[in-house]
Amino acid sequence: MFSFALWDAAGKHLFVARDRLGKKPFNYSLAANQFTFASEIDVLVQHPGVSSQMDREALELYLQLQYIPAPWTIYREIRKLPPAHFGIYDQSGLHLQRYWNVNYRAKQSPSEHEALDGLESVLQEAVRLRLIADVPVGALLSGGVDSSIIVALMAGLKSDPVQTFSIGFTAEAFNELPYADLVAKKFQTRHNPRIIDANVEPLLANVVRRYGEPTRTPLRSHPFSSVLRRAKKSQL
Repeated sequence: MFSFALWDAAGKHLFVARDRLGKKPFNYSLAANQFTFASEIDVLVQHPGVSSQMDREALELYLQLQYIPAPWTIYREIRKLPPAHFGIYDQSGLHLQRYWNVNYRAKQSPSEHEALDGLESVLQEAVRLRLIADVPVGALLSGGVDSSIIVALMAGLKSDPVQTFSIGFTAEAFNELPYADLVAKKFQTRHNPRIIDANVEPLLANVVRRYGEPTRTPLRSHPFSSVLRRAKKSQL
């Protein structure tokens, strides 16, 4: 996963790119005859040359889809570099091109046993690649299927214990720490569970600002649902 920009001094152009699935953000603005970019939308909005005027088309997409897809953002003068795209910015402007797409055609016809073995092999290789880092690597363990499988594969690939981190809540209906503890014990990880029991309502404005644009969390299933409802009513 990546997003980056490279200046070609000899060719007098800027090369930008984003990873295939768009896991790393890349936001940019072409306002005021300049190319401004950042990983966070909020940073671009602070730029004096970038307007904070809302994009009504993006708002319509948000109301339909409950998120704002690339290349739109909630701001008219800010756009997202789409996943699996690169771009070249020069005197003639910004030129984007897709470099990868999903091929949905059937390429193999494996049996169920072969498919299961193949899936395990692919997952193991994906985890192995992500263990290559110049900083300590850990896992956010919820106790669900996805994170538990990742921790199991990490434990099989690492010689030292895996560091795992889990977040729990005082409300039992939303607390998954017992499941995470079971996985941590099975694979003998260095487990770091934490319980959130502080008053989170004052943090909501900062959380919204960090997203940079509207996003949706189902209120009925969110552990902070009562807080979010109160905040919504106060805004109305």
